Amino acid sequence: MDSGYSQFIRWAKVILPLVALSILATLFLFAERRSGPEGLPLARLEEVVRDEKLTEPRFAGMFGPTGTIEIAAKSLRPALEEGWDLEVDGITLDVTVDENRLNVIGGLALINGRLQQMDVRGLTRLSVNERYFIESRGLNFDLPAGKLTSTSQLEARTPFGSLVAGRMVIAADSEAESVRLEFTGGVKLVYTP
Repeated sequence: MDSGYSQFIRWAKVILPLVALSILATLFLFAERRSGPEGLPLARLEEVVRDEKLTEPRFAGMFGPTGTIEIAAKSLRPALEEGWDLEVDGITLDVTVDENRLNVIGGLALINGRLQQMDVRGLTRLSVNERYFIESRGLNFDLPAGKLTSTSQLEARTPFGSLVAGRMVIAADSEAESVRLEFTGGVKLVYTP
């Protein structure tokens, strides 16, 4: 013979899950949606779907026996300009060869994967071993040659003063196992002793 408590427990096992299910169903059926797909206009949704791009990509690799390269960006998409494969927006580039470190921060960059070339366009800031701080309106990076060339006039702060130059070349010298930094094209130096 079942006591009243046992009968109550048996009924509760059936009734309570049904009550919980009905409460959840009511919440989902009558809940007011405050955000969701209808918050995004259809035209903007079509634009997002049509636009081929990666956001915040990061790449890392090696070149030569000791060189490493890391690239990060805000976005990356197929290039529209002929001769280039990728268009990178908000690029950050870190190159390390032995104990030498180069950091480049720029706006727009174009990359040709087959030739392993990169053009950084617009205002570009770079630092070499955190001793040379340089601003230019464009850079060309030739990965196989281990060479970075400015494409316009530049200004630099160096350990020996500030300078303005028409051109700059940073090149890895594999024989001497060093990096050469060369300023040319009407160099004007303000020496700070």
